[in-house]
Amino acid sequence: GNQIFLTNSNSGASVNAELGFDRFFKVRIRRLSNWLKMNTYAFADAGVLLPNNGVFNDTKLNPLRFDAGLGATLTIKKWWVLEKTTPLTLRFDMPLFLNTPPYAEGQYFKFRWLISVERAF
Repeated sequence: GNQIFLTNSNSGASVNAELGFDRFFKVRIRRLSNWLKMNTYAFADAGVLLPNNGVFNDTKLNPLRFDAGLGATLTIKKWWVLEKTTPLTLRFDMPLFLNTPPYAEGQYFKFRWLISVERAF
């Protein structure tokens, strides 16, 4: 009858990898290439968390969780009249496989998506 939150912890470890395949699938719009750039990639993420139960010497790890999928980035290199601003990168990630899907969902392979700004790591 107790709830256990596996996504709340003070420590853990993770590994993230991306493999870009821009050279094989170039997406270029000639008129926009001076201020926009698009990249495509495959990614994989894995991580574990230490249980957050207040016991310092308890080193039992929670199960390994990982995902894998495809993604794309759109980098805005120039902002019209604002020439000195830094580029902004928008990301669209599709984790197509989860080794531990949410309980109510139950599907390992499913179309999921996430929109973010810049890189998280």
